[in-house]
Amino acid sequence: MAARSHTPNYTTSTEAIRGTARVMPVAEIERWCEIVAAMQARTTNRKGRCLSVARVLELLVDHGVEAPDGLQKLAPDNLTASTLNRHMRRLGYDRDRMTREPAAVRYHAEHANDLWHFDMNPSDLKQLERPPPWVDLAREGNPTLMLFSAVDDRSGSFTRSTAACSARRSRPRCASCSRRWHPS
Repeated sequence: MAARSHTPNYTTSTEAIRGTARVMPVAEIERWCEIVAAMQARTTNRKGRCLSVARVLELLVDHGVEAPDGLQKLAPDNLTASTLNRHMRRLGYDRDRMTREPAAVRYHAEHANDLWHFDMNPSDLKQLERPPPWVDLAREGNPTLMLFSAVDDRSGSFTRSTAACSARRSRPRCASCSRRWHPS
């Protein structure tokens, strides 16, 4: 008599259905999680308190909510607060992650020449023995040596560095407050 290999049938056991939605499709549960999270965000007061998931569910069953695609009303006994809390935590709609400040992310250009940084700095060389010929000596104040540079963000190529001399009165104005720019 030949031995038969036995493969267990998991289709009816609880191991096969653990973690899967049995009440409605996962996409629909995720849509309701978005609606609940939006309602909680809209009802947050100054102290940071908002409606509970159970209260939002009551409102959705009794009255519904007006969404861009029409009135959304949840059928009674379709979802429970614990089911929504579990899926909202999985999707990142829980209170900790919704109220947390986003992490600072540095921007890097994807391609060369997408972003250029221009910089203008006063030189450490404060006084010039002999001013260049383009400086108007009739103006008040001593000329300041400025360094101008342009750098590509992606490649980091330092394309140009130029020194120019400018008199104190010809410094650029600050665009936001109309005051003269003075380096610190």
